Amino acid sequence: MLRLVFLLLAFSAYAGIARADALGDWRQEMDEVRQLVERDVSAAWGRTERLRTDVPAQATEEDQIRLLILRSKVLEMLSEVHTASSLAREALDRARGNGDKALQAEAHLLIGLIGLVQGDLALERQSVQDALTALDDVERPDLLAEAMLRAALHYWRNQQQDAAVTMAMQTMDIAQRSGNPRALVFANRALGVLHQQVGRDQDAMEYFAHMRTAARAVGSRVQETYAMDGVAAGLRALGRLEEAEELYREVLDLRQKLGSPFNMAIAIYGYADMLRTMQRYSEAIQHLD
Repeated sequence: MLRLVFLLLAFSAYAGIARADALGDWRQEMDEVRQLVERDVSAAWGRTERLRTDVPAQATEEDQIRLLILRSKVLEMLSEVHTASSLAREALDRARGNGDKALQAEAHLLIGLIGLVQGDLALERQSVQDALTALDDVERPDLLAEAMLRAALHYWRNQQQDAAVTMAMQTMDIAQRSGNPRALVFANRALGVLHQQVGRDQDAMEYFAHMRTAARAVGSRVQETYAMDGVAAGLRALGRLEEAEELYREVLDLRQKLGSPFNMAIAIYGYADMLRTMQRYSEAIQHLD
């Protein structure tokens, strides 16, 4: 009888360890897929679906919210914006219920990005403001820098240049003090865009070059190609058309590997417009077809 009790206790302990290992493995897989989505969307989608069907019984509410946000991100990248929006809003509601400010901010930023893709600038503006509010006293420089980048660009679009410049400079200060490479991506992008808007193309190219380095450090093909777009636009403005064309070709190749229809459309248009600038009109039209 005593032997049986010991065996049952041993089995119970083993089962508990196995469940903990399963949850740990599942969380590690989700972390890996969160990075993969910015490199290979199709591969990320397949692995995200497996995560959804294999949720461990011990998964917490935070785990479930993070999975909703991941699914929404992947679907946004695949241009399934309506489903992505629904998942992001569900994640936001549950993050509020769970009192998780960082996940609330992440959901707000995702809702804002979807709004931007849909042309709903009012939704994008409000979502960014809500994200900034949620991040008050939260140590997440990556999310804060992303929200501040979006705010700076919003200020610029609305002719509030001083506010835009101030926000961009504050973003860089936060990124440099934190040393967070993802925050550095957004800070350099903010300053690159603003310098480009006032015709300081050489300075803008330097910021975009730094952005590309930081994007590579975090393994984000999405952000790397945005940085390359910025450098290519600078080369084009400076009359270095052959160099710009070569870079646009690299962007096309990387976005093909990324597998996001929206990002690919941006690349195709950018390259076609580059060909138009070079007066290669038939090639530009053929490329758009």
